[in-house]
Amino acid sequence: MAQSPRKANALDAYVGLRLRERRTMLGLSQEDLGEIAGTAEQQIQKYEAGRDRVSASRLFLLANALGVTTEWFFEGFQGSSRVGAAVGRVEALDRDEVQLLRSYRGIGDEAQKSVVLKIARSFARERK
Repeated sequence: MAQSPRKANALDAYVGLRLRERRTMLGLSQEDLGEIAGTAEQQIQKYEAGRDRVSASRLFLLANALGVTTEWFFEGFQGSSRVGAAVGRVEALDRDEVQLLRSYRGIGDEAQKSVVLKIARSFARERK
């Protein structure tokens, strides 16, 4: 028997997590994204929580609003065991990490990006 179009599963939960991850990286609120994509903030909440399935047309609109391809939402999905790992990754993203990502993405010079990445990696190694 086919699932109801509004009933979400593990893949829907993963897509919701990727949606939340990208929205957070861009510093958008759920309300902001809802306005951009033409849907209510509450609907964005349902998508991100995996309670509602994102239709193909809505996924296309969300991808455009977030500057990614529709395929981006599915990258890394390998079944329901990946959802738990993704939840931990998304929830662990704090404001400093978001600011760091934004700043890194704002660097136009590839050589400067390389230096920043080397510094971050050296600090991470020192911590171990």
